Amino acid sequence: MNRIEFATVCERVALWWPQRQWSDASAAAYFHDLADLDGGQVQTACQALYRTGRDWPPNGAQIRNSVLELQSDRPGFGEVWDRLLRAASRFGWRRETEALAWLAEWSPLAARLAELLPFRELCLTTELEVFHGQARRSWDQLCARSVRDSQVAGLPSAGLKAVERANGPRRIGDVLAEQLPAPADERAA
Repeated sequence: MNRIEFATVCERVALWWPQRQWSDASAAAYFHDLADLDGGQVQTACQALYRTGRDWPPNGAQIRNSVLELQSDRPGFGEVWDRLLRAASRFGWRRETEALAWLAEWSPLAARLAELLPFRELCLTTELEVFHGQARRSWDQLCARSVRDSQVAGLPSAGLKAVERANGPRRIGDVLAEQLPAPADERAA
């Protein structure tokens, strides 16, 4: 989001919640929290929060979480379970790669669940009710982790494993640049 888009967000928030005026420091903090997001998506998320009937304006984290929630549009477990069973029926355990690709096309998170279960076990199980319960718990954990990863992605890791994982693999050049001393001309500046 650029500063012009952010100014539009500020105008709308001031219109929707006129009882709260932002200081320059508050606006700067909001911009910092939201700068890496798409400006149009931030505006839509703010409007969605306004439509919930909130009495007070959301903070930056609440707006960010609203954007992430609206972006993900995760299916419910019932839909995922139905797709898993259809994939098992359609592809069977011998065509797991195709089944995972089919699931990933619909929902990458559902495909990740199929990998974790593992998919072969789903196809061969004789105790579907037990497997259903295990899949449900795994789905809930995957969704919670996905939300947390989205919330912390882009933050400096500071040695925190969950943030490192959320930020994904790093390029070797970036790792080396952190370990090597700065060039002489940069140290003088």
